Amino acid sequence: MERIAIVDIACGSVSDGVTCQTSDMRDREAVRAAREALESTKIPPLIIVTGSVPRTPGGVTLAQLKKRNVEKLLAEQGLQKIPVFIAEQGYDSFSEARSITSLLRLSDFTAFTLVSSHWYMPYGGEIWQRRAEENKLCMTAWSVVTPTGAKTRKIYRRNSRILKAAIVLRMEPLLEFFVGLQTSRRKTKGFTWTGCD
Repeated sequence: MERIAIVDIACGSVSDGVTCQTSDMRDREAVRAAREALESTKIPPLIIVTGSVPRTPGGVTLAQLKKRNVEKLLAEQGLQKIPVFIAEQGYDSFSEARSITSLLRLSDFTAFTLVSSHWYMPYGGEIWQRRAEENKLCMTAWSVVTPTGAKTRKIYRRNSRILKAAIVLRMEPLLEFFVGLQTSRRKTKGFTWTGCD
């Protein structure tokens, strides 16, 4: 059996040091997915948390908060042997998917499970699936029904339509470039939005 990675997508924080309800729900499901992977393969999976952006400049990152939360959940279930790794490179769906799938391929993984919200999957899940295929990885989507604000639903429906059009028009690299320009400042300026909005 091959080792499996679990990618736990960040959402947001409600204040410095406190992740949002959506992020917490994803963490619980990532631990559940890891437990199932361990039971089926007998090999501890690797949990990768995303969100290497702070809420406020210079503050703790979402990924650091998620790592702490996931490690606590693992300890509560006696699963401390499952390692949790922070993905430092990304700041949006494109950059996180590109860097993590490349890392998994270089680390001889053949499969990973993507854990995120139901509203994220039509957009983000498609990006991750395309990067997985480029890196010859098998991706399983683990969709979590989480609270969703009207703002989030509107943004992700729009983003999904834009992504589909970019794929059809073979303009996905251009879209990735522009999304990167818009979102790269999250690393230094902070990120205060949550999917609960």
